[in-house]
Amino acid sequence: MKNLQFSRWIWVTTALLFAQHSFASIYNDELNDEQRKAIQKGEQVVFVEQVVKNDFPRVRVYQRVEATPEECMAVYVDYELRSKYFPDFKRSKITKRIDAVRTEVEYELDLPFPFSTEVFTVANVESISEDKQNYHSQSKLIKAESLKNIQDDAKFEPLGNGTLMVYTNHITLGRNVPDWFTDKAEGQIKATARAIEKQVLDERENEQTLLQKQISFLRQMFVHFRR
Repeated sequence: MKNLQFSRWIWVTTALLFAQHSFASIYNDELNDEQRKAIQKGEQVVFVEQVVKNDFPRVRVYQRVEATPEECMAVYVDYELRSKYFPDFKRSKITKRIDAVRTEVEYELDLPFPFSTEVFTVANVESISEDKQNYHSQSKLIKAESLKNIQDDAKFEPLGNGTLMVYTNHITLGRNVPDWFTDKAEGQIKATARAIEKQVLDERENEQTLLQKQISFLRQMFVHFRR
């Protein structure tokens, strides 16, 4: 546990120090012409990387959301709402607010068969570009029952009248998993990205009061944020 806590401190400090360097144009720098066309048509562009042999892969999803980056980020960092729309999340609760841009959140997650439910806690760091157009949320595991690592990352940048969302997730079980888990993990992360999009659009259409409350909270978060 001490190693996890020390690792968390190093990671949080580094994330804050280098936040200002993480806002290069994703759309132009990371995607080719064919991939950009797919995103503009509403399709998902997905990259899968097998980081650790016989474990879950890292999955990154690029997709367009017909909302502003601010709206997307405001919904995304409403952590206690996640258990209502994130696939397989049974519970989500903020356990500690360290400062305006750093929180710790405990989750309860149903893992695919043959694994069981997992309770874990992550540390989150939020950042914003100097022009207040791009947002970045990073999460890292600090405590778990059996998981070895979790990295969860979301970026939101303007794309015409909408937003390019880049959602990355990587769970390390530290145990051998069947080959078919790669496809299952990819499908789950793609479904999570769609669930984020759906929640944002549903709030724009049907829950403006909630959305405006989330946006107000997000703005206050960065009022107090100093690099």
